[in-house]
Amino acid sequence: MFQLSSSITLGPSAQYISLPPAGSRPAGDIMCHITGWGNLASGRPSPNKRWDVLLYSEANCQAAHGSSITSTMLCAGVPEGGKGACSGDYGGPLVYGAVQVDTASWGIKPCTIKGYPDVYTNIGSVMDLITSC
Repeated sequence: MFQLSSSITLGPSAQYISLPPAGSRPAGDIMCHITGWGNLASGRPSPNKRWDVLLYSEANCQAAHGSSITSTMLCAGVPEGGKGACSGDYGGPLVYGAVQVDTASWGIKPCTIKGYPDVYTNIGSVMDLITSC
């Protein structure tokens, strides 16, 4: 358990977010958004801090990355490439509605390559670990 040293003032740039139920796995083929301060594929800092991305179905995630994908992982990106997490974004949230369903984990370098969505940790699959700390 941790405690903040001061309170957070909620507003347009600071809001609470919910976490998913333990054991849950979001359905694929839904639009989500990611946020981050990372670099673009060119290596330049991203002027955009939010991207809308497709959460891939489990089958499409496996097709893209093969046996590297485990039951605790999900994929998201855009089919045409060019948008997604990059260096500096890993550890950041993937959000559906008002629920953080995933955390950016890894991707193929250079980032946002067509046919290789980024890989995320499915938070629902590790909620028991999170709540036991």
